[in-house]
Parts: sequence; C-alpha cells; structure tokens
Amino acid sequence: EEEAEASGGSPRPNSSGSSHTSKGSKPSPQGDLSDDDGFSAPAKFANPQMASFDTIDTHKLQVEDKCETIAQRLEKALITVKPGYCIIALCHEINPISEIELLAQASKKKVYAVDCALKVRNRPKPAQIAHAFTEAMHSGSWFAILHASKSVGTLQLLESLLKELHERNLEGVHPESKIFLCMEQHPHFPRYLAHGAVTIK
Repeated sequence: EEEAEASGGSPRPNSSGSSHTSKGSKPSPQGDLSDDDGFSAPAKFANPQMASFDTIDTHKLQVEDKCETIAQRLEKALITVKPGYCIIALCHEINPISEIELLAQASKKKVYAVDCALKVRNRPKPAQIAHAFTEAMHSGSWFAILHASKSVGTLQLLESLLKELHERNLEGVHPESKIFLCMEQHPHFPRYLAHGAVTIK
C-alpha cells in the first residue's frame, strides 16, 4: 500500500524500499487532456519539444500462454527491453505497482514511482520527478509512472528527459535501470516514448 505524502513532496522510499506517493482521492474516470491539467513545469521543462502525438505503436511482447500473470509478463519484458527505453503496461483499471515492487525486491532494486491518479497538489513537482528519474537512471534503479494516461504533462516531461538521454547516447545510464509506464491506451500518447519500448497487456 502506498503511504500518504505531504503536498508537493518528492517520492520517498516505503518499507519495501520503493518510493512513491499516496493514493489520495479517487481519480476521475477520464484522463486530463488539457494543457492546463495542473502540471506546472519549471522553466527547463515548460515547453518540451514535442514533434507529435500519436496512438501507441510499439512492439508487443508475444505471450504464448494466455494464462500468464501480469508479473510473468513484466518479468519477460524486463529481459527484453533495452536500457533507456520503456516498458509500457497497458492495464485497464489495474495498478501493477505491487507486481513491480515484488520483482524489484527479488532483484534488490529501488523503485521510484509517481502516481498521476493523485490530485495535482499531491503529486511531486516536475523538478522532483526529473530528479527522481535521473537518480534511477544513474543508480540502476527502477522508475515507474502509474496511471500515466491521466497526465499528458507528465508524459511530456518524461519524453523530454528521454530525448536528452538519447542525445547523449545514454551516457551515464546504468544498464540495469528500468522505466515503467502503467496506463490505459490513449490517443495522445507521445510517439517518442513508444520508440524501442516493449508493450504488454
């Protein structure tokens, strides 16, 4: 279970070693698609360069056994995905953070998690998200965005951060670091995040 966090606080490790925000109030049934969805980015990330938006078009992990659990599919994706690219878990009304945390514990990895289902005032600030992402990439930890389709602004920020990493040829990125996007399919998902990603359902 996620622990309650102070308004605007940065993700902190819980007893399992993972770092995420509290559940807060129930999320709205529809994702916030407007430019003013409450995401107030600092100057560096105020206007990320977004070439376009598009539907998710990624390599889908082939699952031979339809009875496989989410944890088993995530475990396969961890082996398949390359450093600096995303694992996209398309989960309808399911939050796979528990499975991610269990896999992280087994691998002795720390998880930095941001929950976009929280009210805006309870989410970490953009600069805090960027710092957590950078820490995870350099230390070999795991970075996860939960309910990612509920905040286009957060996805834009992640896209900007990934572009910076790829422009530097992933310099300083730990080969064991992982990026998870847990979300429902969304027509305004940034195309760049799907590049090189492994998608599971």
